[in-house]
Parts: sequence; structure tokens; C-alpha cells
Amino acid sequence: IQSGTYPPDELQRRADAFLATFPERFAALTEEQFAQLKAGVRAKVDEKEKSIAERARTLFARAYEYEEDWDRKEETLHALEGLTKNQIQTILAETLDPEFRRMRSILLVGREHELTTEIKSTFGDVDSWKETRVYK
Repeated sequence: IQSGTYPPDELQRRADAFLATFPERFAALTEEQFAQLKAGVRAKVDEKEKSIAERARTLFARAYEYEEDWDRKEETLHALEGLTKNQIQTILAETLDPEFRRMRSILLVGREHELTTEIKSTFGDVDSWKETRVYK
């Protein structure tokens, strides 16, 4: 997320507040709206590749990223059929709960902005930190 108007810590605060509304907003969906969402996902999963390159990417992913899971599409569609609104509500609540979520935020501050909260760096000297990095 970036802005020419707000500093990064304010954007982080706003993003967190917005994400916190997702479980409640999802819970407010009607069954018909939920069915429409599932139909949209089904259509996306069922979509045929439009080029040889797309087909190659699909096959590569199934072979190497998903360890030769050739039935992935069918299994995904089958799992989608059994997916309930309550299951997704639980997943959303757990995933977005600030106490349990796992995420990294990198805040870069432009010259024209000033942070509104104090943010502590996780390291002091960039050069000494770089020396501890191991690249393989």
C-alpha cells in the first residue's frame, strides 16, 4: 500500500482496521451471495488455459509445486462443493486475528512524511546486519 498523502504507519493502521471488518462483513452475506461467490470461484478454477504458455505453467505447477497432483483441479472443485459459510468465517477470524496472524510489514518513509508513531528498527547497523546474512 502506498500513498502520497499519508505516512506508512497511518496506512498500516487503516489497513489493519479495514481487515478487521472482514469476518463481520462476510458473516453478513446472505446464502444467495455466498452461493454466487462459490460459483465465481468454481468458474475461475474451471477456466481453460488460453495459450500454450498458460497450459505449460499449469502443468509445471502440478508437477513440481504440487508434487505431481494431477487431480488437483477436480479435488479443488470437490472441496469447494463441501465448503460452508461457517468454515470460511472461522478461517477468516483465525487468519485475521492480530494475536495469531503471521505477516511482515515493511514501512518505507518518504522525505515528505513524518511517522505518527515510534517504530523501532530490528537492527542498528545495516552493514553488520548484512554480514550475518547467509545466501545460498
